Amino acid sequence: LEHVLPVGTRRPHEASPEPFLLQFKTELERYGAQEFSLDVSLENPEGVEKITRFVHDYLIAKYGTNFSERFEEYLVEMSEGNPLFLTEALIDFDEKGHLKKSFAKKGTSHKQEWRLPTELEYLKTFPETIEDLISRRINQVDEVARDVLEYASAQGDEFIIEAIMNIKPEQLAEVSQNLKNHRFILEKGEQVLPNGNSIHVWTFQHNLIRDYIYTQLSSEQRRHIHREIGKCLERLYKPDTSEIVSELATHFYYGHIC
Repeated sequence: LEHVLPVGTRRPHEASPEPFLLQFKTELERYGAQEFSLDVSLENPEGVEKITRFVHDYLIAKYGTNFSERFEEYLVEMSEGNPLFLTEALIDFDEKGHLKKSFAKKGTSHKQEWRLPTELEYLKTFPETIEDLISRRINQVDEVARDVLEYASAQGDEFIIEAIMNIKPEQLAEVSQNLKNHRFILEKGEQVLPNGNSIHVWTFQHNLIRDYIYTQLSSEQRRHIHREIGKCLERLYKPDTSEIVSELATHFYYGHIC
């Protein structure tokens, strides 16, 4: 094999790549690799039409109206068809009271209607990126919940809640439910290990949430968290850790434990 052509893509507003990928990209650039910006929206009318239809159908299904053609066009432009951005941005918009709910009288009955604020209002207050949305939501939970998210992000898209340090067992249920209510995580189920210990597996509601949280950690934070997770997993699975050899190797490698 003489020639290899690595190709990768990433949306500019999404979280930065993992440190390993950044290192790989830097190494490739030494050999002449280049990065190009592509505006596929102008080159793919069918893609724009598909996104427009998705946004329109979502608004009709959730609110019974698309509010206005201009607002729909704005959502298409901002979301680029990303379901996470679209749904979370509208929830954020709604929670701040920018979408007004009213009841209009139709004959003898009352019909629920939604009213959009002025264009200037939503242009000024609508989040611009995925990171904006995730950051706002993280700021809505307490410090303990934020610590849990940081430890969870170091485990991957799926994580074992018991492998999180510095949180009392009696707090786990409360914190987990709080994060679930804020649409960060979802429960996958309980598992009983051969040694009798019970673990609860959770997953991030979207991988972009996990990616954003992990990329906000400093190098020292990552080393510390990976070390603690590795030690925790060892305690949970001992005396037989053969099932998690690769996970332990990963955490101890990134935790600088040889």
